[in-house]
Amino acid sequence: MSRQLSLVPTLRLSYNPGMDVSPETPEQTLVRLDRISRLIDELAKARGDFAQQQDVAERLHREIAATRQALQPFIKNTLPI
Repeated sequence: MSRQLSLVPTLRLSYNPGMDVSPETPEQTLVRLDRISRLIDELAKARGDFAQQQDVAERLHREIAATRQALQPFIKNTLPI
């Protein structure tokens, strides 16, 4: 079953290498990804209710942005980008 979302947030984050951020454990990352999955399901269920869709999309955007920021040091250090 494929999911189609009408609201897709655009992420524009910058990584600040001076930030004091401890690396996430794999378990913490899995919890974040599970939260993202639940928000996607919630967004799909909100079909037809624009206010609810907007609320869920904003929460989804914040969760994706936080996950991306938490993983950024790992990505910068291990993947040649």
